[in-house]
Amino acid sequence: MVVGEGLAKNNDPLIQKAYQLGESEAKKQLNLFFEHAEIEKKRKENEGEPPATAKQASDALEAVKFLIYNRAATNGICAANALEVSSKLAAKDSMHECIEARNAAMEKFIKLGDYRTLPSDRSRNNCELLGRDFDNERRFPPFEFLKVGLGPPLFNFEVVNDCLMSDR
Repeated sequence: MVVGEGLAKNNDPLIQKAYQLGESEAKKQLNLFFEHAEIEKKRKENEGEPPATAKQASDALEAVKFLIYNRAATNGICAANALEVSSKLAAKDSMHECIEARNAAMEKFIKLGDYRTLPSDRSRNNCELLGRDFDNERRFPPFEFLKVGLGPPLFNFEVVNDCLMSDR
């Protein structure tokens, strides 16, 4: 491969369009989060429960943006994979399988967080760093409304999950 050839392919307008198509869906998901947060706030008020702290609210928003971004980037990543397939039918199947696999791995990552016997924070951080998808973060930066500090990060959840499930 010629140097720069991969980068040119990564900037294919079809790939970028596939990613950009997810922007309106990402906005809907974020707005839905705000609606549910407001409902939960009112429920707590009505039941006399203490409201979420500013830190809890901030952490929840950051987590939601992380998940929405990772789901949106999946469209671009899977479109890039599908372009490598020769026939249109195979490309469609390839994209569908890619999206299903990436979403399943993300759901597993979320569920693994429920287990308190997982590795220490340091080991978890190492696994997340190992599975961080820096190349695709450059290809598919977060939409402006999803930005949080330097992130959110984009993960290859299969790599993170495998690491978390191992003895590392």
